[in-house]
Amino acid sequence: MTQFNPNKHHETTPDNGAKRFPTSPRVNSRRNDASFSPPQNTPQTHSASTEAQPQPTHTAVQGEYQLSRLKVANREVLALTKRQSMWQDFYHASMTSSWWRFILWSAIFFFSVNLVFATLYAFKIEGISNIPVGKPWFVFFFSVETFATVGYGNMHPVSFYAHTIAMVESFTGLLFSAVITGLVFARFARPSARIIFAKNAVVGRHEGQMMWMTRVANERHNHINGAQAKLWLVRTEINAEGHSFRRFTELTLRHKSNPLFVLNWTIMHPINKNSPLYGMTAEDWAQADFSFVVILEGTDETLAQSINARHTYHHKDVRWYERFADMKPLHPY
Repeated sequence: MTQFNPNKHHETTPDNGAKRFPTSPRVNSRRNDASFSPPQNTPQTHSASTEAQPQPTHTAVQGEYQLSRLKVANREVLALTKRQSMWQDFYHASMTSSWWRFILWSAIFFFSVNLVFATLYAFKIEGISNIPVGKPWFVFFFSVETFATVGYGNMHPVSFYAHTIAMVESFTGLLFSAVITGLVFARFARPSARIIFAKNAVVGRHEGQMMWMTRVANERHNHINGAQAKLWLVRTEINAEGHSFRRFTELTLRHKSNPLFVLNWTIMHPINKNSPLYGMTAEDWAQADFSFVVILEGTDETLAQSINARHTYHHKDVRWYERFADMKPLHPY
């Protein structure tokens, strides 16, 4: 965690040994250059393009596509994606849905299938023996017993029609049990990284050099062997045609690997002449809309499986001229 001034918690504490970065014109040079203005369409070209390209109808767009809300690098993005049902990617939908939604849909499917088979049995209810008089809904309970391959023996099929339906339902129940068992096991066995990222990153001086730093901790306190960290800079730039686009740049780390990640790890990027951050101020970061993506990978020694974690820091989440407090044991020896 970072050290803050208790009286002015909203301000950063300046580092006495640090100097403020000089303002660099690199970010604004392309923005202020008139040659980078986007080309304007003339009336002739605009009318020609309108005539050449047919305009799609709203009905086709609404029927085949849908708006999806995505979160990319601390940004909410509305993406126009092709509409598809859950059954087109059933495994992914089952693995990404929450537990309560997964159980709810499984229960709905279970009762719906049994209701269909109970309706088929009801067409010739005399094909099932020992149905209570005046209680035809007991075919639903017979369907559940057949679907789950329980077979209590009180009610049983006695006609060719009932035997055929029971055979198909038993096969369907075996497939359903196999699929649900596999999905539940996959959800339980899926490795998850219990990695805690610091709420804020900091820019401060460390061993006589300016550093971009963040801190991560292992919540499980077990060994993560061969932990590897990567830091990516995401920024908005203007290209030669005057179009705005997002650029991803990997930043070098002082120590990108940790052989035994057990407690905590401070990830550092030196801001030297080889760094894209060199000579830039917080105002430059805001104009370029900087974001920093930290990716951590390793092998969990307990699970013997690879794990990964990701966290994104917006430029507003970076505190200047501060440092992380030293982590000390509660009962030092």
